[in-house]
Amino acid sequence: MVIGNIDHLYYAAAIAIVVLLIGTPLFWRMAAALPRGSRVLFTSVACFCLSGLIALTFRLSGAHNETVMFALLFSFALQLIAMPILALLPRRA
Repeated sequence: MVIGNIDHLYYAAAIAIVVLLIGTPLFWRMAAALPRGSRVLFTSVACFCLSGLIALTFRLSGAHNETVMFALLFSFALQLIAMPILALLPRRA
């Protein structure tokens, strides 16, 4: 069984993890003035959009068309995991 080239999966996973690790704290601090529920939602949506914008560069280069789709999928899954964790953070975080 031949799997083929799965580089787009690695690129997409890397994009989603980098956005989770760097973008989530950045957007969390940016949304400090918002109420807790809005802050969690803003952070997750902003990270989802950021991963799409980063992955869009692969689409525009024509190298890996599937990277955008998988980056958005992985980022969505990671943000779904991160949302309850963000909601449980202490008030001063």
